Amino acid sequence: MKTFCFAVAPPPFGGNQRTILIKADPERMKSSGLTPDDLVMAIAKNNTISPAGNVRIGDYTLITPSNSVIDNFKELETIPLKTVNGASMFVRDVATIENGADVTTGYALTNGKRSVYIPVTKRADAGT
Repeated sequence: MKTFCFAVAPPPFGGNQRTILIKADPERMKSSGLTPDDLVMAIAKNNTISPAGNVRIGDYTLITPSNSVIDNFKELETIPLKTVNGASMFVRDVATIENGADVTTGYALTNGKRSVYIPVTKRADAGT
């Protein structure tokens, strides 16, 4: 079976990507003895899907993932960073978490209103 591709569609243009903003307070980080790398590593370590083992069912071996991806972005605030004198220090102690969007670098207008532009063009080596 042959597959034919007559059109080329580059990525859409004009939309904003959702971004979770983590704004670290430099003074609180410094007084806690934490670096920006400590914050990044803690979030990366606690927001992953990683293999936890295998389950064998008959002739099949299935990988069982351990899903620690955070559903609600506000849960990032509860990630522990370190323990000081028996008390845990969390992300919320040194940073704020906000729902946002990437910096807009361009946008598309249709009839004067913001829109998402998806160009579709015919490939040069394809027939109409």
